Amino acid sequence: MPTQPAEQRASSGAGEGGAVARALLTSRQGERQALQEHGNAAGGKTAERLAALQRRLAALEASVQNQEDASSTAPRVRTLTAVSARSAVEADYLQAWRERLETVGNAWYPRASLRYGLYGTLRLRVLLRSDGSLESVKLLDSSGYAVLDEAALKIVRLAAPYAPFPPALRAKADKLEIIRTWDFAPTGG
Repeated sequence: MPTQPAEQRASSGAGEGGAVARALLTSRQGERQALQEHGNAAGGKTAERLAALQRRLAALEASVQNQEDASSTAPRVRTLTAVSARSAVEADYLQAWRERLETVGNAWYPRASLRYGLYGTLRLRVLLRSDGSLESVKLLDSSGYAVLDEAALKIVRLAAPYAPFPPALRAKADKLEIIRTWDFAPTGG
C-alpha cells in the first residue's frame, strides 16, 4: 500500500486520531511559515549586508584610484647618502655637489669657529629639483653650536643653484634628497 505524506494522512484522519493529525499538520505548517518568514527576514538582512558591502567596496575602489592618481603625479624622490649612491651617475652627481659646497664653504667658513675653536659634526637634509634648484634644506642633527649649524645652512643656500640632473638621473628621479654629514674640523691636523 502506497504511503501518503504525513500532511495528507493528517488531513484525511477522523476522530481523535484525526485531531492529533490536524494538530501535527498545523504544527508543520506553522514551522514552514516560520521558516519562510525567517528566510525572508534573513534574506532582507543578507540583502542589506550585501548592499553595505557593495558600498564599502565602491568606496575602497575610489580610494585606491585616488591614491593611484596622486602617486602618478607625485614627484619621484631619490634619497642619496654617501653610502647609497649606487650608480656611477648618482656617485658623480653627489661628488660634484660636494665639491661645489666645499668651494663655497671654504669662502664662508665661520670665522668664529676658527677664533674660538668651535668644531663639530652636523647632518643636513637637502632637497634639490631636477633643474638643480634648491627646494629645501633642513638641519637633522645639530653640531651643538648654532654658529656652525647656521653656517652649514647658509653655505647650502649660497651654493645653489646646483648642476641640473644628468639625463640618466632625471630618468630615475624628479628630486634628489641628499642627506649629508658635515664635519667642521681644524685643518692641517
